[in-house]
Amino acid sequence: MKYPIQCKNIIDVTKAPYFADNTGKKDCTKILQQVFDDILMREVEGVEKSKQLLLEMGDKDVYRGFENAIYPDGKIRVIYPEVCPPSRIIYFPKGTYLVSDTISYTLTNLKNIFNDEYYSELCRGIHIMGESADDTIIRLADNSFGFEEGANKPVLSLNTRREIFEKETTNVAQLNTIEDLTIDCGNENMGAVGLRYSASNSGRIENLNIISKGGKDAIQIAFGAEGIVDNIKCEGFEYGMNIPAKSSVIVIDNADFSKCTKAGIISEDSIVNVGKVNCGNIPAVAFREGNGFYYITDKNTPIAEDKKGNNVYYDVRKPVVERYIPKNERSTDPNDWVCVDDFGAVGDGVTDSTVAIQKAMNSGKPIVIFGEGHYLINGTIKIPKTVKTVDFMFCDLFAGGSLIGGELDAAFDICQESDDILFLENLYTFEQFYGHFRCVRQTAKRDLVLSDFHNQASASYFNTVGGSKVYLDNCASTIGTYSLGRILVRTGYKPVYNHMIPYEFHNQTLYGRNVNPERADVELLNDNSVIMIDGYKVEGPGVAVKTINGGNSQINVGTCGIGCKDALNGLWETDDAHALVQGVRMGVCGKYEYNIVIKQTTNGKVQLVHRGEFNNMTTSEKHYILNYYNSDEINEIR
Repeated sequence: MKYPIQCKNIIDVTKAPYFADNTGKKDCTKILQQVFDDILMREVEGVEKSKQLLLEMGDKDVYRGFENAIYPDGKIRVIYPEVCPPSRIIYFPKGTYLVSDTISYTLTNLKNIFNDEYYSELCRGIHIMGESADDTIIRLADNSFGFEEGANKPVLSLNTRREIFEKETTNVAQLNTIEDLTIDCGNENMGAVGLRYSASNSGRIENLNIISKGGKDAIQIAFGAEGIVDNIKCEGFEYGMNIPAKSSVIVIDNADFSKCTKAGIISEDSIVNVGKVNCGNIPAVAFREGNGFYYITDKNTPIAEDKKGNNVYYDVRKPVVERYIPKNERSTDPNDWVCVDDFGAVGDGVTDSTVAIQKAMNSGKPIVIFGEGHYLINGTIKIPKTVKTVDFMFCDLFAGGSLIGGELDAAFDICQESDDILFLENLYTFEQFYGHFRCVRQTAKRDLVLSDFHNQASASYFNTVGGSKVYLDNCASTIGTYSLGRILVRTGYKPVYNHMIPYEFHNQTLYGRNVNPERADVELLNDNSVIMIDGYKVEGPGVAVKTINGGNSQINVGTCGIGCKDALNGLWETDDAHALVQGVRMGVCGKYEYNIVIKQTTNGKVQLVHRGEFNNMTTSEKHYILNYYNSDEINEIR
């Protein structure tokens, strides 16, 4: 990726104050570690400020925020800063960056919850971007100390606690991304791992080459991680990817493991969607023990013999929609780009930037980007047909009173028909972007891609005009239980689940990869649409997918109902419609839920299928496992 105009969100590691050498002659280790530390230190400072605010409140019956609270027993729980610092993009221009140790943060105080839960490492919003996958190289110096055989030490890591890979997890690593790089493990570094990856809810690895002269793992996925791995090439390792137990959802596509020696992927007790892979003479997947789910889109993809209880599904049916995500071939001509800041938008969280952002949209430029900060919006911003890309650059948005109170039903409106695909990319909104509205409303026919699009406290999408193709590529909408109320200060302890739907489609066609709606009555509504999702994660006791009016929904592997118990809804609901679900794990943390797994209505006749009634539903210590459900065969599965 190349950015032709200046943006405050981008940290060019070769420029002040870091001046990293990209000739391959000077060791950059300390400099690059400092970049990571400088970014994440803002998280540490924000968490400490939030803890202090809670301590000063006195009234233990008041929740301070969506994720942060004082409990009735006086215990304080702080997961995030109350106002998250906007993410920054660590940018590597073309060249070779020589290192001799792991490139990551060195901070040790990111374990940030007072209650001291094990999953609290706050390594959120880490974005690493190279200029070119083939020409931007991070290279480990030959025979580097600590990378000897058996060391199991990464060259690049998105977390520093080894336990997160081996036996723990973190649920505060949202939307970590790494793209357009080569990681070269050098010579005589047999214990070097190329990349250790951690992400919660949403995340991405894309356009990555990882090279070794005999290492074990090219990529290691942390416990509980999820995200998309797309267009990678791993060479000289035993395994291309090591996915340990309890990874939530990993979607792998366009991977070349043909120059690995044992298998493309080794995994246990995880949820993995395997798309197009080139494995040469080795299996695509080798298994450890566990009750994992593996959905393989190509029935000719070879796998190792599995005798350990994993569930493998091949795509034997014709997909209901094309398995395809359009690529954004955006212009690099600076005359085609414009930043909202140039029209007076200010990311201070106070200044109403609605008019300024609208001026940028109306400028005629095809690419509109945001700067660094928190942009306050108190109106509906129309996206005209001249705009082809809106890149939020991982900024944050704040909702004004008109959005919070429901006077307006959307922050952005796709309002003009066009044959050009619209890309809305790289957004991470937090607690101040909440209320009775959706982020995006579509009122005109136009194909749309939402990519790396994470709304922590608001619903994401609905449409009033159908006929478009919509693509969700690494999207989360974790709107929580309080979208209709005041989030920052509220009372009471009983959750009131809201009526906002994170994703709502009327007469549309949708393909999605790694989609994560959470904590709503209905997580995704399919109204007379055709929908297929590879990798689906749902938290809370709402309906995972509700399909009505002749709609057709296909979900290929996922995990649902995390953290809830005794849901009153059905997990999958249809009303004169069709649904196909293959490989879904329900329940974690020792909790069983969804007494009603299926609620199916046909011509007014309601059929309920309770857990335990399925012929093909199995149980493990902590999960109910729905292997297969087809609404057209409901009378055959009990």
